[in-house]
Amino acid sequence: MVMPTRRISTAVLCAFALLPAVPAAAQGPRLPLQPESRVWVDGTSNKNDWTVKATQLSGFVNLQLKRDALQIFAGGFTVAAQSLVSEHGVIMDRLMQGALKSDVHAEIIYELVSASATPGEGGKYAVATQGRVTVAGVTKDVAQTVTAERLGNGQLRFTGSQPLLMSEFGMKPPTAMFGALRTANRVVVNFELIVKP
Repeated sequence: MVMPTRRISTAVLCAFALLPAVPAAAQGPRLPLQPESRVWVDGTSNKNDWTVKATQLSGFVNLQLKRDALQIFAGGFTVAAQSLVSEHGVIMDRLMQGALKSDVHAEIIYELVSASATPGEGGKYAVATQGRVTVAGVTKDVAQTVTAERLGNGQLRFTGSQPLLMSEFGMKPPTAMFGALRTANRVVVNFELIVKP
């Protein structure tokens, strides 16, 4: 019974030896978002401006930071659609969650596809990103420049905003009071994501 075990072990070792060697640190650590990270959406209506904030947010950034060189390999975040709350009470919350079809599509997801960071002054970087955002079950490609900033406590903060049209995601801008309240089609998704390298 010993010989077959040795033969299997040798075969497994040989198979692994044929695989390309990829250093474990080549893609840096997977850093979870810190609790102070936030995502919020700004919009307008014929009555007033409004904001909804995510109360359930999770995500990560996979990066490597050496001296002034910042490399970002992967990242993304997920917001529970029904966790979006506004300053205008439950009616606005229900309108927005209904527009998001949150009963069917429970999550808003952003996935980073590529990123290129250019160092600037004061510990800041301009990060050109390509990504995919999924809202109400519809996925779209998005490109934006994100600001990364090294903080005094050793953390790294990513900030940015992305204008979106609700109609591009199959959403109908919410209305209320028999059409007396009408929200605009254009919204802006803002984020402040913090990780600790």
